[in-house]
Amino acid sequence: MKYKMFLLAVALVVASSAVQAGLITCWYNERGEFTGADTAESGTKAGGPVRKSESGDYTWAWTHEAQDGTTCPRKMPVPRSDKADSGAE
Repeated sequence: MKYKMFLLAVALVVASSAVQAGLITCWYNERGEFTGADTAESGTKAGGPVRKSESGDYTWAWTHEAQDGTTCPRKMPVPRSDKADSGAE
């Protein structure tokens, strides 16, 4: 009986670690409309919005802890100031 309980406990730990949240980057176009999401690059910190380009589907990035892109807002208010954090090169 103890062996079965141990196996159950191990299975629960493995299952819960598989669904733990990680950092997800939500992508937005220049109008703040959601265009997609992916796993954040190594070293990326949570936060945003960060401007990544002048236009296109990957203009703005917002990184947060989540299991997948379903938690990304479908519309993001775009900062109007030139003082927004810029990652564009």
